[in-house]
Amino acid sequence: MNPKHAVFATSPELHRVRVSRWLDWGAATDEWTRLDDRRRAHEMPHVRHFEVRSSDDPSYRGLDYEPWQALPVEERPKWVKLSRSHRNALIALGREAGDLQAAADAMFDSLSGDPEWAHLPAVTISDYTWAAAQFCFPNESRYW
Repeated sequence: MNPKHAVFATSPELHRVRVSRWLDWGAATDEWTRLDDRRRAHEMPHVRHFEVRSSDDPSYRGLDYEPWQALPVEERPKWVKLSRSHRNALIALGREAGDLQAAADAMFDSLSGDPEWAHLPAVTISDYTWAAAQFCFPNESRYW
């Protein structure tokens, strides 16, 4: 079986993150070419270099998948997908806050300080946390 490959970005701020899905060799090198052309055109000044590595390489296999970290802000997705454990921690934080408004405020403070959400406008984060707070306190949300 042929190992899969992915593109990784390296920079002083990002350290090293995986910025593509696991792909076959040809698709990974095509993605590397596309991203590196943009880097050389100075569209991604925060990236030192891109590299393609195999899923068999233990020093790269466990790195986080953060595709938006290598993209310019205007191209980053308008959403963030939370892992189940991160989502559960956020919901627990909201429930501990005590009521609907306090839950939304606590979750907003948590997410607005998270670098993964830094590219999103505050109103988007606020909308997300308000919806999550309503999930935590469904009886209270009826009255809003």
